[in-house]
Amino acid sequence: MTKAEYIDALAVVVRAADADTLKSLPMMKDLQRGGIIGSADLVDSVDHSESPWYMGAKGFVLCDPRPLPFTPFKGRLGFFEVPDELVTP
Repeated sequence: MTKAEYIDALAVVVRAADADTLKSLPMMKDLQRGGIIGSADLVDSVDHSESPWYMGAKGFVLCDPRPLPFTPFKGRLGFFEVPDELVTP
């Protein structure tokens, strides 16, 4: 997340949230970034969808999302291997 993206996200929250929620938002320097936060099963690939999150030529259909404790891990573009011990609760 860039500084500009953080500011854009704050603007969305400011329009939608109450004062107590705004007080609880973390500063950008306090955000945990660059890590694993969960896992999901990849069950299909589609070339169209009605989802507002769909964009591009292909989309992945995921199921069974599982949150995990934040674990720092440098990612890469595309698919890459992650050690099993980092994604097994």
